[in-house]
Amino acid sequence: MSKQKSILVATIGTRDLAFQTSDGQWLSVGNDRKPDLDDESQQVLVQVDLGQEKGDFRSLTEYLFQHWDIYQDRLKPIIVGQLIEDQRRNLQKIYLVATNQPPTTPERFRDKDTLFAAEIIKLWITEQHKIDTEIIEQCTHGENPSDFDKMFVWWKEIWRRIAKSLSSKTKTSVLLCLKGGVGQSSEAARITALTQFEDDSFFYDFHEDEKKNKQGKPSKYSESKGTNYLWDRRQKEALVLLKNWDYQAVQVILNSYLQNSEDSEILKIKEYLEMAIKWNMSDFKGFAKMRRELAKSRSQNWWWTAYEAAYLGVIRLQQGNTTEALFHSFRAVEGLMSEWIIWRYEPHITQNDQKSPALKKSVCSDPKFSELQNFNFENQKIDLYGAKLDEIIQCAKSDIKYNPDWRIVFEKTRNWRNRIFHRLLKLEKKEVFEAWGSKDEKELETRILGCLNSFTKNTFSSWDTASLMPSIHQSLTDQIKSYQP
Repeated sequence: MSKQKSILVATIGTRDLAFQTSDGQWLSVGNDRKPDLDDESQQVLVQVDLGQEKGDFRSLTEYLFQHWDIYQDRLKPIIVGQLIEDQRRNLQKIYLVATNQPPTTPERFRDKDTLFAAEIIKLWITEQHKIDTEIIEQCTHGENPSDFDKMFVWWKEIWRRIAKSLSSKTKTSVLLCLKGGVGQSSEAARITALTQFEDDSFFYDFHEDEKKNKQGKPSKYSESKGTNYLWDRRQKEALVLLKNWDYQAVQVILNSYLQNSEDSEILKIKEYLEMAIKWNMSDFKGFAKMRRELAKSRSQNWWWTAYEAAYLGVIRLQQGNTTEALFHSFRAVEGLMSEWIIWRYEPHITQNDQKSPALKKSVCSDPKFSELQNFNFENQKIDLYGAKLDEIIQCAKSDIKYNPDWRIVFEKTRNWRNRIFHRLLKLEKKEVFEAWGSKDEKELETRILGCLNSFTKNTFSSWDTASLMPSIHQSLTDQIKSYQP
């Protein structure tokens, strides 16, 4: 975990407090389990060492709390103590959650209350580390700690209260030790903490080592990120977003997993996402660069970006973004024409100040390009967009002017595009179909792909082969589906 400011929330159980007996051995004040039939429990041995008549946990800890001045050197939090020691420089505040049930509670439950154990641990923290510590009393109004539903509501309110105390200007980690106490309460605490703090939560589990504990050595612990517990939820959200090709949103949802991770599977997800986002923003060259060898041969062809732009238009239509669908699909065709002219007449291509390519009139006198020797140049150059673009192509590639797909593009689609893009009106899907002279989505896709193929002489039959993106999308989906923290 990064060394940022944090708070600690720990539920105090009956085994959190250790007491050093007169023979120098550290025993758990609340461990009432007998090692075997002939031996006494650690709790009974503590009672005997203290010479107390009452040996229940609440009574013993209340006595020790009242006599802190006498016993303070013989008391320590044997479980959470090491974590506090390790995190002391970052901890702004500690919350200790302890049960304090009313006198009407049956004795067998009330006798295990942890309030006074928490009071002792608070004194220890103040003495050892001088960290601001607050005790939160649980069950004071008779709530049953084994009632999951009631504890769920109780914990939600506790987390809201704690969250309000955190600064909105600085990021604060919430360290959670929620194993102490009744299981139902601990589980409710874990679930509600994840909902409240999400990626800022870190859970700590402790591994009891009775032999070391008796020597006064604290239990070891392990850390689990809250993000690990949230993965199932995040995974489902990400997969839903992927169905709509919303890669930026997926990146936001998975951000806590992607940051500073060295997990090879996460690194793959991160790379796929970065590629997909570049593609989604029409940065096809950046996309291909990230794909490295997989895109090397394809990206050497002058026509490859047109297929990517066309597929982007198809995706926009499936997303319901009709205006961009028409824009990208037409742009793919017009862009393809421009790229062909740049490729074909490269010696006579120039760039103006806006980086827009233009064909120079000098091409008319170049014997290598006799097809344009009689082309009408009104000026010394022609910018490669608009109606002039179509005129150059029809002159240079006479076979294309009779292609039915191309006739629709320049007799119908262009007019639709020009008319619609100057109006602030909603564009229905059927209008996109009409603009392309098709009756539905399938026919539209076939027409766009056929239009590009007829110009490039490629034979792509589907977007899976025409575009580099579908395989990346599938790999990203598969990677997220299979990943487990």
